[in-house]
Amino acid sequence: YEIGKPYNLMTVLGWYKGVLVKETPKTLTLKNASWVPDSGRFSEYVNDDSVVKEEEPFAEETKVIIERSSLIGGFQIPKVTRKLK
Repeated sequence: YEIGKPYNLMTVLGWYKGVLVKETPKTLTLKNASWVPDSGRFSEYVNDDSVVKEEEPFAEETKVIIERSSLIGGFQIPKVTRKLK
């Protein structure tokens, strides 16, 4: 993981996307984040996160802390778009 880069983090309870601002041995912290319960077609979403089917944004500066033990996986995305859908 690289601080300042946008990521999609897959957890057992859904996906989170945002900009990584902090990494510890036990957590990853995102800001400009959203919870994504439905990404739509995966191959389209990984190239353009604005095509998401359902998205719930957090307040822009809210720091969302994800426990690493809840992660299934993660990947860097080109940019973060945020829109309530």
